Amino acid sequence: MNELKAKSTTEKTVIVPLLLIATIFAGMLSPMQSAVNGQVGKQLGDGNASAVISFGSGLVVMAIVILARKSTRQQFSSIPKKVASRSLPWWNWLAGCCGAMVVFSEGASASVLGVATFQTTLISGMVISGLVCDRLGIGVAIKQPFNFPRVLGALLAIVATVLVVLPRDCLKTKNSGII
Repeated sequence: MNELKAKSTTEKTVIVPLLLIATIFAGMLSPMQSAVNGQVGKQLGDGNASAVISFGSGLVVMAIVILARKSTRQQFSSIPKKVASRSLPWWNWLAGCCGAMVVFSEGASASVLGVATFQTTLISGMVISGLVCDRLGIGVAIKQPFNFPRVLGALLAIVATVLVVLPRDCLKTKNSGII
């Protein structure tokens, strides 16, 4: 019991801060991904084609990761067996579909909306969906109820989106487009 408690304390004091830092770094890469995918989508005239390029390069990176790590190779090779035994539920494949929609929307709209507008709008959707997932226990160990701070945070994300989008619409004039 004490060993389990010590592990839990270590996770909270070491692993959680490291995961937060890694998530912040990933979050910093997201606007760059949106900008590049938006530009590729604009150049190709097709958000779907942009998504194919994005996922293709991601597949190359993941292939390198799989080849470089023995434990990852073992887990990767066990996927067919896990699918066949139904220990990996079919709905787990929906995550890739969700990611495909995000990457497609980057390619189709980030260059038109602008990266900040796209990102804040995406974040609003992510926060709202995240609250629902936490509440329903989708992908988390413990269900988290709606409460005032969490709902307020989601509302503030929506307000942030409005504040980023609003100046764009306010700067338009009748004759010349954007000032």
